[in-house]
Amino acid sequence: MRGRRSVGDVLIAAVSVLALCAGVRLLDGAAGPASPPQPSAAQAGAG
Repeated sequence: MRGRRSVGDVLIAAVSVLALCAGVRLLDGAAGPASPPQPSAAQAGAG
């Protein structure tokens, strides 16, 4: 019953979140290139 996550799990989770955000940004850019970037999109999606 370990309460801590291993460093590998944390890195994999961070990389997957970054990749997901990058994919969403690419899709948003392809859908509407005129729309300005929203830095808070990741926080809104996570919440």
